Amino acid sequence: MPAQLTVAVGARFMLRRNMSIRDRLVNGATGHITELKMKDEKVEYIFVQFGGTTVSVPIRIMAAPFLHRDTVMIREQFPLVIAYGATIHKSQGLTLRNVVVRSRNIFQAGMFYVAVSRVTSLKGLHLAGLHTNKIIFDEDASKEANRLRSTLNPPLSPLQCGVNPKKNMSDYYEAANDSKQAA
Repeated sequence: MPAQLTVAVGARFMLRRNMSIRDRLVNGATGHITELKMKDEKVEYIFVQFGGTTVSVPIRIMAAPFLHRDTVMIREQFPLVIAYGATIHKSQGLTLRNVVVRSRNIFQAGMFYVAVSRVTSLKGLHLAGLHTNKIIFDEDASKEANRLRSTLNPPLSPLQCGVNPKKNMSDYYEAANDSKQAA
């Protein structure tokens, strides 16, 4: 986390520590600043309204001990970082109304799925350039999904990507175009 935190009312922030699992105040929760409470010309509390709520939660400075060489050190800071954007990995597990996916930065199997599955509706999904060669699936995950599908009653038909594995989605587009031209 940064050494100095610059804040303003209305700014979007992400919580970086679990504060209350029951209240969904967990690492990765996002919201916007509604108020700053000052004491002796220093910020004592930052009030944040997290997504899906109407109540602002006071966030205070927290202590985090860590070991540096053989010395226990204590870092004191607000557990917040600016959050106008987030990586695909950091968004995993979040539910978001709007998502912008730039697929050219995808480098691992399953990342495209994680990115597009965070959004609550297609209206909120925005693709900033679609690079189909970056939509990569994992063959082992596909086999496991098909194994699980076969255990249902009635069993679901296998996913095609597991039956005839391709390296990425551009292979499917090329195969589809080849079959159209042959017809």
